[in-house]
Amino acid sequence: MKYRWKLLILFLLISIVPVIGLRSFGMHNVHLMADALKEKVREARRQGAVNRLHMVISEYARTLESIREQVEMALFSQAFEAERSLAVTDSGGGSPKEDLAVPDSRNFVPRGQTPVDYSRPCFIVAPGVSALRTRDGKRRLWPVGPVYEAISRHLGEIVLWQFSALQSGLCVVYPCYRPRQAGFDPRQQPWYRSAFREKLSYWTMPYRDAATGRWVMAVSIPLRGPDHGVVGVTSLVVPLDTVIDMVSAVAGLPEGTVVLLATLGNDPHSGQVGAAVLVARRFAPEGRWSEIQVVPENRWLAAPQDGQSRLVLQDMAIRASRVRQLPYGGRSCFWAYGPLPGQGTDFVIIVPRDKMLGGGGRVIDSIDLRVRRVSYFTFVFLVVMIILAFLLALRFSRTVTRPLEALVTASRRLAQGDFDARVNIRSRDEFGDMARVFNQVGPRLKAHAQMRRDLEIAREIQQSLLPEEAPRVPGLDVAGKILYSDETGGDLFDFLCEGDIRPDQLCVVVGDVSGHGISAAILMATVRSALRVRAHSSESLATIVADVNRYFMRDVGTSGQFMTLFLVRIIRRNGRLQWVRAGHEPALLYDPSDDGMQVLKGRGLPLGVQTDTQYEESCRDFRAGQILVIGTDGISETRDPTGAYFGRGRMQEVIRRNAHRSSAEIVDAMFEAATAFRDERPQEDDLTLVVIKVVKDMAP
Repeated sequence: MKYRWKLLILFLLISIVPVIGLRSFGMHNVHLMADALKEKVREARRQGAVNRLHMVISEYARTLESIREQVEMALFSQAFEAERSLAVTDSGGGSPKEDLAVPDSRNFVPRGQTPVDYSRPCFIVAPGVSALRTRDGKRRLWPVGPVYEAISRHLGEIVLWQFSALQSGLCVVYPCYRPRQAGFDPRQQPWYRSAFREKLSYWTMPYRDAATGRWVMAVSIPLRGPDHGVVGVTSLVVPLDTVIDMVSAVAGLPEGTVVLLATLGNDPHSGQVGAAVLVARRFAPEGRWSEIQVVPENRWLAAPQDGQSRLVLQDMAIRASRVRQLPYGGRSCFWAYGPLPGQGTDFVIIVPRDKMLGGGGRVIDSIDLRVRRVSYFTFVFLVVMIILAFLLALRFSRTVTRPLEALVTASRRLAQGDFDARVNIRSRDEFGDMARVFNQVGPRLKAHAQMRRDLEIAREIQQSLLPEEAPRVPGLDVAGKILYSDETGGDLFDFLCEGDIRPDQLCVVVGDVSGHGISAAILMATVRSALRVRAHSSESLATIVADVNRYFMRDVGTSGQFMTLFLVRIIRRNGRLQWVRAGHEPALLYDPSDDGMQVLKGRGLPLGVQTDTQYEESCRDFRAGQILVIGTDGISETRDPTGAYFGRGRMQEVIRRNAHRSSAEIVDAMFEAATAFRDERPQEDDLTLVVIKVVKDMAP
């Protein structure tokens, strides 16, 4: 009875657990599919938002281009009429009244803080210029007044001021206003100096208008006299706040949208490159645009240390239009930006990501509802299956007691490590199938355990092939280390030809066999043995490596495996360094005396590529204080969680920082830097490094 209930429970577990597992697996996949669908919905919404912002940028850019063309065409008309009027001997339009030279403020209508009169233009004379000297210019420029008025009516709020200034110091301005600052000289204004200097149509950088305090840009063109010489400049001044208000015409932007006009520069407080905000607007919940007061605290959009923000400033520098996602005001936002006409100014539209991605929630809610229904129905089905299985188990438990007991007994033996445990059930029902499956488990577990033991033995053998300690060579500080990524690997380093046979020499080899595992370890051991036999000879390193390559080719055959190698010979009696590079990472030679970092290269294919490969031997001095670093590509190709490589630049920086330390400490510092850079990412390749430091004269 005891075994009957045990087998009854076991029968229930065998019959029900798979159903529960299948249900869990199925629901897991349903959830994965639902998450994938929801992610696709979110991605589609995000891409739709990006496309929508691209359309907004394109529409805004087309509007700006249309405004620019209108302003420039108006400027050309203004310049044409001014030049024609200046070229006429008798203007025929009568003389301007003298009071126009100093406008009467009683006729002005206020606009902002500057009184202006839209009924006429007026004249401004630079300080130190006599009225008699400008009388002829007034008479010639006065007939252009109707042109100014027509341009102002056509362009409306797009143009703030219209100027035509002569070299004589006379300037006509529309609408008529009195400059608030004393000594106003039109020839010193940005719009005059830029166009007069460039001798062509020119858009200025943004500047603050002295009369209104508003941020403006001006487009100017030189005025030429009858002799084609430059006699002055005519200009249209465009207020930037009017330009930014045009975005309100773009439909569909959500509340919380911020529109900025910004120009590149250096933040005087932090010293970082940033974008200086000139004008800012925010789309308020009540459906209108409100001005954001630009104070020193929010004037600068400095570049944080993340790549996206730096890319925004780079795009502004090259006047590119983009849509990017990065934070603003503590929220994740979409940034859409593009250049304005002129130099160094961009419009920036910042839309909160959650507001831009609004909508689409009903689709996600529908997916969640369907997943809940599937979960409910499968749960009900599972409960019914459990009840039926229990009833069937009660009825047929007697017929399954014996095979279950056999299975339980064999399972206990298997759990105790007896991989030869078997059950003798020859029925063709499910118990027979279970017995056959069970009888297959033992041999597989046994083979797997044997393979683990073989790998542990291979690792111990491979570790024993590596040098137990660095050789003690007079004048040299030598250290080497390998950090394997698997039980066995294909990296190699060894110290050769030292000792009594050739006491004046030290040979060092660093190699890397393609792949990992036992095959790579065997090939590494083969090459090591061949090098140890040949390293004591007086032949050149190139000859030794060529011979080893032929041996290696016979071993690898057509398997496709290969090995990179860097072989170094240090001759102590004359302080010479010889090396051969067979497709390996170049070594680094650092001289702290002049902070020079030399890359030791050389021509030669990896071992195992071609039988008759010829190798190039290189030679140079190896002086006191210099540090030789030889490693495998596992260090430079270590990647961080983002996929960026550690790189040779960081290796060189570690060498420079630790040049005053011992060779062993330099090796440990390099491994610590690579491990910290990798963070939680698993090690993908073996790391091998050998450091040789000349601490004093090497002569024996």
